[in-house]
Amino acid sequence: MSRIARHTAVLALSCGLGCQTQRSKLERLVPDDALGMVSFDLEALTSTVPGFAYGLVDFLDNPKVLGALTEARQRCGVDYRTWSMAVVGVRAAPTSMVFALRGPKLGRRATLECLAQAGGAAFGLPAAFFELTDDDGLPLLKLADGQMLAWGAETNTLVITGAAWKDSIRERIGGKGRPAVEGRLREAVAAVHPEAAAWVAFDFSSQPGPVEGTPFEGATRASGTARFHGEMTFEGQAEFSSAASALAATTALRDDLAATMGDARKLPAEVREAVTFATAGTTVTVAVRLPLSTFLD
Repeated sequence: MSRIARHTAVLALSCGLGCQTQRSKLERLVPDDALGMVSFDLEALTSTVPGFAYGLVDFLDNPKVLGALTEARQRCGVDYRTWSMAVVGVRAAPTSMVFALRGPKLGRRATLECLAQAGGAAFGLPAAFFELTDDDGLPLLKLADGQMLAWGAETNTLVITGAAWKDSIRERIGGKGRPAVEGRLREAVAAVHPEAAAWVAFDFSSQPGPVEGTPFEGATRASGTARFHGEMTFEGQAEFSSAASALAATTALRDDLAATMGDARKLPAEVREAVTFATAGTTVTVAVRLPLSTFLD
């Protein structure tokens, strides 16, 4: 191997390890009492899915949100298209969410101050609606009623949550407590491919409420991995409390899919054959494979 080739290989490996480390740092911000979490490599999605960033905003379909994003870009130089990673954590009781974002200067105090002004302008809110303070050395932007908080955890990291989960989230930002990926969600996360563009992991063993009355009733945990390289592939698996529950779930999922598709004979073969289900003991697996053109046409 030539010196240039060796140098290139070292740089590629270092970048890969560094990027993965930054993503895993975001993932570790989700506390151990989480019901589930989703991790996104936004850079990978933006580079492999044409129009992903714009499509995401169109999906929101909220003029005020679009206005806030425009204000943030024009006033603060914060462009959602440059965000590299995102992690979402969910808790069932009490219902809570946490959003961890990584992008240029997102965690700076000046950025938080500017974002408050941009949000106020877009939503017609008075300046007193937001409060910018310091929380043990970290900039903290919160609503005046304390129901929403946003920390600049690092220069390029912003963490947003509600009042009900704020103590646990603040502990994780400070490196205290146990992250869900090492605790409650450890087994579910072990089934995903962490380097993929997106993955999801949930554990319902102690909180079955969210899946009751759905095809996943009886599931103890579920996870899945999505990739986008010329085609969209999703590989998911769910563990159930019994083989009977797993079989019932597979039947329900197939019935729901058939109802959604209607007369499948009218659909292209690539769509008809895109989704497959399989059951082995207490495990149900789902696989989806579709060309990206399916979403872009």
